[in-house]
Amino acid sequence: MDIDEFFTISKSLGIDEKKQKVDFFPFPSSLKEQFIPMGTGRSISRESIYPWVDEQYQADTEFDSWFKPMGYDDEGKKRVKANKGRPSPPPSAAKAGFHWRTKGGHFPAGKKEVWGYWAIRVSDPDKQTIV
Repeated sequence: MDIDEFFTISKSLGIDEKKQKVDFFPFPSSLKEQFIPMGTGRSISRESIYPWVDEQYQADTEFDSWFKPMGYDDEGKKRVKANKGRPSPPPSAAKAGFHWRTKGGHFPAGKKEVWGYWAIRVSDPDKQTIV
């Protein structure tokens, strides 16, 4: 599956990204090869609105991750490079056994690039690299 197929499936299911209450969506790990990572520096913690302790995200499975889009092309790249909007799991998630890693980067989406953050649930809390 590529990113265009993923968006096509979402649209066919009637999912309008603009009407979602939160700006993230489940993300199949099979798209990992298309994700182009970028080092972005330190993350900033804040109250979580993301699915850090959602049981549907099982480590080492097809749907063990989600993507938070930040924008297209230069606008999105600028936000990710500035480390704006990076999701950061709360300490309570790790205490509950949910270990996550996030990485900023982009996906090709037709003639545009979708920039954002990929969050993947990992089984090994010491695992540092996701891509």
